[in-house]
Parts: sequence; structure tokens; C-alpha cells
Amino acid sequence: MQHSGSTLTISALSGTLKAGDIFTIAGVNAVNLLTKDDLGAPMQFVLTADAANGATSLSIYPPIIPVSGSPNTVPYANVTASPGGTAVITPALKASVTVRKNVAFRKEAFTMVVADLPLIRNGVVKSARESYDGVSLRMVEGFDVLNDVFIDRIDILYGYTMPRPEWAVIVADVL
Repeated sequence: MQHSGSTLTISALSGTLKAGDIFTIAGVNAVNLLTKDDLGAPMQFVLTADAANGATSLSIYPPIIPVSGSPNTVPYANVTASPGGTAVITPALKASVTVRKNVAFRKEAFTMVVADLPLIRNGVVKSARESYDGVSLRMVEGFDVLNDVFIDRIDILYGYTMPRPEWAVIVADVL
């Protein structure tokens, strides 16, 4: 077994795994992200893509970045060591267990930005833009002369990302 970033190379998968499955790897412990001290517990990884029977690579998150040296000089190191060639992969849950996955997070784990859209003045009855708590909406009202109806449209231009994914966790609730 070897790794390369977010790809874990294995000899051959026996069975199938689904995206979202959580597992640990023997000998690969989690570290404190600031001090790089061993937390004494196996690091949990999430499969990011389905893996069929016989697969030889697994797409995982987070990527395996082992601590190296003392003091550690590897930025973003998150595990004590790379997995050994015969390390055992253990699913976090038994195959027969059904769980509901909840998310617990700090609000700073996610971010969203909203841009002001330009007001349209030509060819419309009226247009307006309003912002509340940083969220900007634009409303445009037009008139359809063929069907004799007013047409209203509300638009938003936004983007979102997860700058701190380590600040969000899945909490499994066994059903």
C-alpha cells in the first residue's frame, strides 16, 4: 500500500466501497494539526469516489501528509506515518449498520460571497436591488404585451467554498 496525495494505492479491493464511506488504516494515527503530536487514535479517512471490486486505488480525503523530522517541517502534516505495505484498512462501521450522517461545524468552516448585480433601466417597468446581512438580491419587473401580464424576476449572484474543511465533521447516528 502506498499513497500519493489524495490517492491510496492498494493491491486489490475485495468487495465494493461507496463514496462517503469512512475508514482507518492500521499504523496511521491522527496528529494535532498545530503541535504535530500523536493523538493516539487512528486517522479517519473518507472515500471521495466509489471503488469497485478489484480496484487498485482509492480516492480519499484528507490526503495523507505524514509528519517528518523533529521539529516537523512538513506544512499541513496530519498523520504520524504513511501506511505500510501490508497495513489493514478497517471500515468505521460494519456493512450491516445503517446510519444517519449529521454535520457539526463552526460557522467559519464555510463561506459564501454575494455580488451586487447591475440594475437594468431599459426595457423594464421597474428594477430594484436590496441588501440584507451581506446578501444582495435584484428584482426586475417587465411586461409581456402579447399575454398582457407582468413578469417578475429575482436574481442573486453568489459563490461558496469551504476554506476550513477540518472545522466540519460528520457525526454518525446509528439507526
